[in-house]
Amino acid sequence: IDVSCQWCADESEFWEGRRCQSSFAAVGNCSSVINLNSDVTVTADTAFSDTIQVRPQQVSVSLRPQESVIVTATVKPSRSHPLDIYYLMDHSLSFDDDLASVQRQLSSLWTAVGNLSSDYQLGYGSFVDKPLSPFVFTDPDEKVLIPSLNGKRPYLFHNT
Repeated sequence: IDVSCQWCADESEFWEGRRCQSSFAAVGNCSSVINLNSDVTVTADTAFSDTIQVRPQQVSVSLRPQESVIVTATVKPSRSHPLDIYYLMDHSLSFDDDLASVQRQLSSLWTAVGNLSSDYQLGYGSFVDKPLSPFVFTDPDEKVLIPSLNGKRPYLFHNT
């Protein structure tokens, strides 16, 4: 269908060939020319609140073939919206430097999350892989298979 397609709604009007005509040819003797345009209509737009975080909430879009429209939405997260973050970390020797980094940054992480929501929880869990392939490096030329646990016994999961 041509982007400029329009047609005559008069029942008595006879079109030669295709009913869809270009905008210049359709005017002719027709008293009711149908020319649909793409349209965006906001159908629900309630103000932001603790429960409304996106505006508009509902939009109706009608498109002609090969046309596009832009629908703009605004998002404003509610400060009282619940936010849960859980951090799971490997506590084997290969991640010891990462553990120290997380511990140093914990207070700034707590502050940043507090700026996003007044209702938040942070959780932390850990694990140590089994000293078997494929969980640890097992190159026979390397002698670091068991020391990679740094004296820690392997465990599946601890919620701390």
